[in-house]
Amino acid sequence: MLTGVSLNLKDKRVDKILQSKGIATPEVYYSPVKTLPVALMMMVLFLFPAIFLFPFNKYGLLLLPYLPFIYLVFAYHNTSFALHDEKLTMINPNFPFKRVETVDLSAIELITIDKRFIHWHLLFLLFGRNYVMIKTKQGVKKYHCACLELDAFDENWTEKTMDDFHLRLKEKGLPVVFNLD
Repeated sequence: MLTGVSLNLKDKRVDKILQSKGIATPEVYYSPVKTLPVALMMMVLFLFPAIFLFPFNKYGLLLLPYLPFIYLVFAYHNTSFALHDEKLTMINPNFPFKRVETVDLSAIELITIDKRFIHWHLLFLLFGRNYVMIKTKQGVKKYHCACLELDAFDENWTEKTMDDFHLRLKEKGLPVVFNLD
């Protein structure tokens, strides 16, 4: 995170989905879309003079259609993970990309934790670019979890980080390739 403080953001919608599925006491690794308002607030604070004047010039109306695109990029790139019993559940509670998928840990052949190397996402205030790719006999699925980041000591969006997720998957005996530094 860029502020120098830990926010420990959670997504209550993820908790409600897990509860409705009857999943008790999971370890949840959040990738909350709540980081969007925080990112917008940081942008306003750091770029206040430019943003304050922008709506008043002739190009100010371009900002209005930009906001829904920012949300759509954030919504697509924020999948949370719940590790419970002998299963892993991937949850994206964000409209219009809402989905919940569960896979048995025994069915997982390989988990790759990596990041994309393109930088277009910065145009949409999406600072993270992490993803988790899960390979099973049925195929390979990729889950973007941009706001689930590496442990930065006291500068994290969430309480549990990508490092914690990686270590917990290894403790469960899963083959994990971790390409984040």
